[in-house]
Amino acid sequence: MKKHIDNLKKIFPGSKIRDIKEFESGETGGLWTSFGEDGTSCSSRQGHYNEHDRRLVDYMEANRLYAEWYDSGTLMIYPDSHPYDIG
Repeated sequence: MKKHIDNLKKIFPGSKIRDIKEFESGETGGLWTSFGEDGTSCSSRQGHYNEHDRRLVDYMEANRLYAEWYDSGTLMIYPDSHPYDIG
């Protein structure tokens, strides 16, 4: 996940992007971001074409990642093979 942290920090330099291990939820293999707080993503637009900044969507698609909201300010990003992925 380190490469994704580095790459996403280059695209979104003002955002907080950390390994999900720092979230202290016991999870591993994902990213913990402030994308909801900084406007990169918007939880109130969940499911709409403009939920996430287009650059984030393109990055996630190119790298087989997907996002889940933790709360309105916190967006978690996981690899497509995340164990909680049901679809």
